[in-house]
Amino acid sequence: MDLTKYDFDNTDSGSESQTKIEPGVHTLNFDGYEVVTGRNNWEAIKVFFTVGSSTFRINHAFTVGHDNPDVVRRGKHSFKAMATAMGLGSLTSMDKFMDKSVVAPVIMDNDDKYMVIDENFGKNWQPATESVAKPKPKVEDDNIKTGPSDSDLAAMGTTVASEDDAPF
Repeated sequence: MDLTKYDFDNTDSGSESQTKIEPGVHTLNFDGYEVVTGRNNWEAIKVFFTVGSSTFRINHAFTVGHDNPDVVRRGKHSFKAMATAMGLGSLTSMDKFMDKSVVAPVIMDNDDKYMVIDENFGKNWQPATESVAKPKPKVEDDNIKTGPSDSDLAAMGTTVASEDDAPF
């Protein structure tokens, strides 16, 4: 398949999930997690957030396993600080993070390529003072009806749907 006709170099994704946000302090809404692994026995809990009421997603990895115990200590400290700011006491299950939010600075990385959470070794996690509503899907018509439309009923010669008129 020839992909050159699609001109991938000059496109705007048009996707709302790629909406840009400005650097600054933002409310981060928990949006899932995964466990990732790597070299030197590295293991981390990668937490996904949506930023404020936007659909912009950002993530942060908290190291919970590594050959270097200082790296693990910092990761666990920051994770616990985030959980505390979310109002969580005991850390027994990731299910407790559902519908929780936290506030932290979001900045450009050192290479100005993408946004990152500036948690400052756990010092920047703050409680969210208000619940931020997650974006709702757009609905074109708030008066969604079940059953046949008015035009279908008119075509049948009635204004009331009746089981007697069912073609089956």
